[in-house]
Amino acid sequence: MSGQRRKWLNWMEMLVISHYVARAILLLLLALPLYIVGRFVCVKIRHKSNFELKWGRELLLAVTSTYCFMLAWLLFEPQMFSGWSFDPRVAFAQSNFVPFSQISEYILYGRERFNLDIIIVNLVGNVLMFVPLGILLPLAIKKLDSLKVIALVGLLLPITVEVIQLFIGRAADIDDVILNFTGVMLGYLILIGARHLFSKSFNRC
Repeated sequence: MSGQRRKWLNWMEMLVISHYVARAILLLLLALPLYIVGRFVCVKIRHKSNFELKWGRELLLAVTSTYCFMLAWLLFEPQMFSGWSFDPRVAFAQSNFVPFSQISEYILYGRERFNLDIIIVNLVGNVLMFVPLGILLPLAIKKLDSLKVIALVGLLLPITVEVIQLFIGRAADIDDVILNFTGVMLGYLILIGARHLFSKSFNRC
């Protein structure tokens, strides 16, 4: 392949990746005002005028809610395959139930078989987009703030997502479950590390 053609392909691949990032940012921007309106109505109905507003807590809930909205939209948006079929049998036939089969192909063969955007979106993206959940969910919901509980949530949530995708025109992939779970646990480990680091800093003051 000529150098000029390779540069053109690299540019197209980065354009596809930037499209995914831009769409995620747009969804976040769209979800934020919806959350603010919904939260305002909820507070007015449930707490009347004696509600003490805690800005830190409200900011955390806003970030968590808008991120979950964005993630749900990206995960449950139907994709076109086989004539846009919503038949679970079609999705089941195109699904992957062999653990690490797709992951090993991306790692072993890389650019020999796949475009860069496909590798980044399907391998790196499936990890990174679940990292914030491992941070935000334990902060927003105290009952989830333990290694065992967040591990259970990090496993059940991707499984639920893949099952739902079978009925909305998307194939399921066991490797997505593995990568999503890895992202949640990585996020929670980052949270634990940040807490440990900041607690040490405060103790030195």
